[in-house]
Amino acid sequence: MLPISKLREEKERVIQGLKKRGWSDHDIELVDITIAIDDRRKGIQTELDGLLAQRNSLSKEIGELFKSGQREEADKKKKEVEALKEQIAELEYSMREDLDMLSEKMLEIPNIPHDSVPQGLKESDNAIEKDWTGELPELDKNAIPHWELGSI
Repeated sequence: MLPISKLREEKERVIQGLKKRGWSDHDIELVDITIAIDDRRKGIQTELDGLLAQRNSLSKEIGELFKSGQREEADKKKKEVEALKEQIAELEYSMREDLDMLSEKMLEIPNIPHDSVPQGLKESDNAIEKDWTGELPELDKNAIPHWELGSI
């Protein structure tokens, strides 16, 4: 699986690699969709971090208000914290959904082929880099088989 950072930083190279694998322009839209999901996830994370910081700050204030005997003011702040908790729960749910969707989309995008790999869909489209066929070397009659060499 390609990391999301590679999709962002080398988007054109990834697209060219997918085209080399025979992906259509429609299929390649998956790259943009994946990046958009990650952008949305980042936005939710930023908003969530802000709400968590706000909740922590209010919680501290509530403690100080109780210490100073301002119970009514502390109760108002508690209601604010409850509202924040609901917002946080909704954002955490959205975040989990986006993370699941992001993982799903990332798994749909294959690794890109090396630059030396020719474009093609069939095995016959591949180029032969090295051919190991030919005559086998003549071994000495005392040659040790490879499975025995490993135990020496």
